[in-house]
This record gives sequence, C-alpha cells and structure tokens, in this order.
Amino acid sequence: MLDLLWQDYAALNRQVRAVRGLLEQEGETVVNDHISLRTFDDSRVGIDALAGAFVAGGYQARGEYDFVQKKLFARHYEHADPALLRVFVSQLNLAECSAGLRQIVVELLEQVPADLPGRWDFPASGRQQELDRAYLGH
Repeated sequence: MLDLLWQDYAALNRQVRAVRGLLEQEGETVVNDHISLRTFDDSRVGIDALAGAFVAGGYQARGEYDFVQKKLFARHYEHADPALLRVFVSQLNLAECSAGLRQIVVELLEQVPADLPGRWDFPASGRQQELDRAYLGH
C-alpha cells in the first residue's frame, strides 16, 4: 500500500522524483516518517473507510485531533513495526461548511464507484472524480 501511495504521489508531483534523486546523489537518505491523507466526513470515504486498509494491515489508531478552526477531525495510526510510516487521516466536517461547498462535494462523491471504499487499495486508487473547471470559481 505504501509503495502504491508513493507511486501515485510521484505521478501527480513529477518534481518529487527529481528532488529525491538529487538528494540521494548527494549521499542523503530520504526517510519519510508519516503520510497524511485527506477526506470528507462521509461514510463512503470518511476516516474509517480510508484507514480500513491500514487497520487490516496491522495499524492501530493512536490519537485523535479536532482542528475546530479548520473544520477538520483527524486520527493517526501506527504499526507495531516502527520501520513503517505513521498514517494521519483527516476529514473535513462538511456540516460546518457552506451549502455551496457541500453540494460540490456531494456531486463529486456520487462519482466514486460504490465498491471502491471496500477495496484494499482504496487509499491508493487515485482521483475518482472528474473535477469540472466550473468548480474553480467556488
């Protein structure tokens, strides 16, 4: 899963491979101690759905955080193997957002295939929604 996430991230952020390569050429070892995933407080894609694959792989919830001003709730997960990254998952509390934003998110979530959140590779499945350019004005 972690390898898939890295590949997806590097594909979306092409400069990251170049930067990592330059650091490694200089003898540096790049070590990531955590990853952060973002989602919405919707049962289809919320924290429990997104973290499910990690929990199935031996991760356990270790902390919860409420970021009131940012309208976020977050949880972090750790594995018994300290060599594995910590995983932070935060979700936007949609009830605290504007009606316009909620409508956009609902439309985007309706595009997510119903079986996707139950799959083991859900966190690394990439963007599922077609983001309409009209949303950029919101």
